[in-house]
Amino acid sequence: MYYSLNENSKYSEIEVDRILTHILLNFEIPAKNQGFFFIKECVKIAYFNPLSRFNLNESILKIVAKKYNSTSSRIDRSIRHAISMMSAQNNLNSFKNIFCIKNNFSIIHPSVGEFISLLAESINFINPKFLISFEQ
Repeated sequence: MYYSLNENSKYSEIEVDRILTHILLNFEIPAKNQGFFFIKECVKIAYFNPLSRFNLNESILKIVAKKYNSTSSRIDRSIRHAISMMSAQNNLNSFKNIFCIKNNFSIIHPSVGEFISLLAESINFINPKFLISFEQ
């Protein structure tokens, strides 16, 4: 494990993984895409270590790159590709619904840092009914 569990965390590592899988599949990012796994790893690190969100390239991407024997630029490129797949499929309605974003907010193509931070923050506000519906 490349991150330590925070005592203030609402969910366990398995629950966070389940939530992220559900959210990313709702965005129609294919699970076979490398960016899918890298997004999950980056968000888990950002969720359990909130201070690491402030310096994405120096902390999170390098940790994930070290874990997968890659470089941070390859990790960043894979995540950007997954985000562009989501944007290309015009799947912005589910993006706005999950993050409770108003219509006047114009994120068509969020950056890697914005996307990871939004996912990490939104995990705390997930409705428990959302988790139950996913398990069935």
